[in-house]
Amino acid sequence: MPFQMAIVAVLTHPVEAEVGSMDYRIRRTIEFIEMNYHRPISVDDLSQCARLSRSWLDILFKSETGMSPVKYLKQFRISKAKDLLASDPDLGIKEVIARVGLTDRSHFARDFKQTFGVAPSECRMTGCTHLG
Repeated sequence: MPFQMAIVAVLTHPVEAEVGSMDYRIRRTIEFIEMNYHRPISVDDLSQCARLSRSWLDILFKSETGMSPVKYLKQFRISKAKDLLASDPDLGIKEVIARVGLTDRSHFARDFKQTFGVAPSECRMTGCTHLG
């Protein structure tokens, strides 16, 4: 599905005004991230999805999730990379990075180790079973 169509799909998807305490625009943005994390996503894409300015999206997203939308996207991608390493240990790190929408191997390795306490290669060797 082309990227613009993905944005339209999320925007036209019916979302209740409030479920629990999370703002529907932030839920919509999270849904967009979950559907498109493997593609390049800019802050402008996220703000367009939420129909908020970049600065207001950042403020509201942080108040709802405790982190910025960019950090949330990065953490989501790192988590998906861990899942890929656990489910298919034959995948190379470069392929895993590409599948989760990242491009820089050194940043990926650093962020992965910061998040899980082990290098991606160690995770792959152990099947990531000891990681949360």
